[in-house]
Amino acid sequence: MSWTTIRAESGVYVGAGARVQGSLKAQARVVVDGAFDGDVACGELVVGARGVVTGSIAASDARINGRIDSDLVVGRTLSVGPRGRAEGALSYAELEIERGGVVSGALARAASAARRDMISRRKPGAPKLVYVNPKLSAHLTSAQQSG
Repeated sequence: MSWTTIRAESGVYVGAGARVQGSLKAQARVVVDGAFDGDVACGELVVGARGVVTGSIAASDARINGRIDSDLVVGRTLSVGPRGRAEGALSYAELEIERGGVVSGALARAASAARRDMISRRKPGAPKLVYVNPKLSAHLTSAQQSG
C-alpha cells in the first residue's frame, strides 16, 4: 500500500472493501465503510459497521458504528453505536454510547478553547470532492437523510 494525501472541501467516502493508507483532510463529512490507516481531520467522521480507522483523528463530530483504534479528538459530540468500538486516547465535548457500544482507553472531556485549536481547518485551493468509491453521491445522500 502506498501513502496518499487527500484534501477535500466537501466530502470523502471510503467504500466497503477499500483500503486506504495516508493522510486525509476534509472540511465536511468523511464516511469510512472500508479501512483507513493514517491521520484524519474532518468536520464529521462516520465509521460504518464494517469500517475501521487507525491513526490520529480530529473531527468536529464523530459517529462510530465500526472500529476506531487510535487517538481521537472530537470538538463536539462523539457517538458510539451499538456495534461501535472506540479504543485509544479519546477527547470530546459530549459522549454518547448506545447499549452494546464499547469505549476504552484514556477518556477526557476537552475544554472548548483546546477543541477549537485541535480541529483541522480547510486549506485554500483544496478540491471540492474526492471520489474513493463511485457510489459516493448515493451514499452521502442516504447518509445525510438518515443522520
